[in-house]
Amino acid sequence: MRNLFLYRLLSGLLLLSLLLSPTMAMAFSAVPAAEAELEPEESPLAPLSVPSVTARSAIVIDFDTGEVLFNKDGDTRRPPASMTKIMTAFIVYEEIAAGRLSMDTLVHISNHASHFHRGSWPGHIVIPAGSHQRVETLLHLIMLPSHNGACVAIAEHISGSEWAFAQRMNQVAHQLGLQAHYENAHGLWGNSKSARATAVLTQEFIRRHPDILRITSTRFFSFNGMAANNTNRILSYPHVDGFKTGTTAAAGFCLSSTAVQNGRRVISITMNSACNDTRYSDSMRLLQFGLAEVARRDGLLHSLTVDVRANMPAARRNTDIVFTAQLGNLNTSYLTRVQGGGFTLNGQTVATFDAFSPVNRNTFTLPHFLPAYSTLEALEVGFFVDLPGGARRTGSITLPVSDQPPALFRDIHRHWAEGHIEQAVGAGLFSGTGNNRFAPNGDMTRAMFVTVLGRMAEQMGIDVAGSPHPPFGDVSTDGWYSRYVAWAFAEDITQGVSDTWFGARRAITRQEAATLFYRFMQHYSITLPGDATASFPDAYRIDSWAYHAVAEAVRTGLIVGLGDGRFAPNEAASRAQLAVIFVRFMDAYAAMPPAEEDVAAAEQGAPADCYDEGLVASYEWDDSVAFCPVNSHPLPSP
Repeated sequence: MRNLFLYRLLSGLLLLSLLLSPTMAMAFSAVPAAEAELEPEESPLAPLSVPSVTARSAIVIDFDTGEVLFNKDGDTRRPPASMTKIMTAFIVYEEIAAGRLSMDTLVHISNHASHFHRGSWPGHIVIPAGSHQRVETLLHLIMLPSHNGACVAIAEHISGSEWAFAQRMNQVAHQLGLQAHYENAHGLWGNSKSARATAVLTQEFIRRHPDILRITSTRFFSFNGMAANNTNRILSYPHVDGFKTGTTAAAGFCLSSTAVQNGRRVISITMNSACNDTRYSDSMRLLQFGLAEVARRDGLLHSLTVDVRANMPAARRNTDIVFTAQLGNLNTSYLTRVQGGGFTLNGQTVATFDAFSPVNRNTFTLPHFLPAYSTLEALEVGFFVDLPGGARRTGSITLPVSDQPPALFRDIHRHWAEGHIEQAVGAGLFSGTGNNRFAPNGDMTRAMFVTVLGRMAEQMGIDVAGSPHPPFGDVSTDGWYSRYVAWAFAEDITQGVSDTWFGARRAITRQEAATLFYRFMQHYSITLPGDATASFPDAYRIDSWAYHAVAEAVRTGLIVGLGDGRFAPNEAASRAQLAVIFVRFMDAYAAMPPAEEDVAAAEQGAPADCYDEGLVASYEWDDSVAFCPVNSHPLPSP
């Protein structure tokens, strides 16, 4: 009884000295009323004066970005005292999130946990041995009056013993990358961590489990009729909603605190302050500086610009359009953070983005498909950025809808090979890949190449049917490419990648494509005109078996180098590249001058367009596909 009286007397004197101290009085005088707002003392754009603090270690971080706003020896490990309980409570919330605990779970209080409070703070709050307490009650006892016995009880419940729970604490610290070591759940001895580690843990705690602020912002609490109020006196400061005190002889006076203003939160840590009042005055100066500094940095965002562009001057129906929003005029010195942003299309929000830092992310894209049946005359696309404090920056573009016919495929409009792709598809050589797409930049497989080659041969009057089935395990008897592979293999135009495997799904390389075209023309005695030459810096990479074929393809203009001048013989040939090659061959073949016997047949009034070995072959003229049967030549267009 006498000990309890002395404890209460000393507590009262300590609180009185705190309130009467000049340092604390000065700190509180900055915000004399609870409704007072924290305003920066200087211009929002001017650098702020760095506060002076007496704590041996101190740090302030921007909660949203993690950027350090103030640092004084923040990486030195020190005893954290009861700030240890931040990790204890964090693990409790992790257990709740995992479904292994709930706020209503009852925890058995062992004799050890019940008697652990004796000789430590708060000695007057007794948790009866053998009782069962709700997890939420124990969390309040841990985070408000800093009850050590409650920590022991929760540790025993989760891990079986406090020692095992300490190992769990160290495991979590390692996972979060914290400079910390734990030997117990309460912090009376043995533990160590840095101010930065405490700030990062507090940040992660609030981010994952914001409900903890409901507890840490509670100032008054009672347990079994006994006052169990919050030891954190800084809660009387505007905008502060936690977090945790810590005091031992070895640790000195420590405080983790957090405050939020205009949607922007900062976290302050002070360790090893000399006395109780400087712990609070230091923390309040740091919180004031932190909130003012993020407000200053956020003010730099007001010059942010938004530029919206499209990948085409006018939208075409049945086409994929890509809109790009570019944020500009950024100050890259700080990781300022906006509240969010998004795209609008014709006045409706169609995509949103959560809070982000424009320094790390300043380009956004919006893919949009304009259907073939669309009746829109224009697309109005905008991008908005919501700044801290409620301001908004916007940019927009009005894209007219072209009166062109709908694109053949949604992904070929304005592609460099669009015209050739349309010709190749119109000639029946190529088809789409499904879903209204051609996939122009996709790889062409060996099976698809031989199929297109076979389709072209059929249009030239070549019979590709009836060839024996090839000895390849990946070519079935009834596949869509089977008869074409059989024909090309029988005519020695193509071979397998091995004696038993064709490699149907393997991408065909550029030198392979040139070689198969060359063998096809050789086999059917087709010689295209041309005298083009080219010099490729990577010509030495062309395999010897393909060198003559590549040279012939270059001479006739069927194949040219890539944009960077290389031939890239071993790179996969794209569908667009090969569509161009096939169309070039079609055009070159159709433009070949007629043989003398063909001219004679024409002069005799032959009713056909093609002459083959002295016989008139029926062939309907088509300007887009002016092919005649092989070994004959087209006559002039009527």
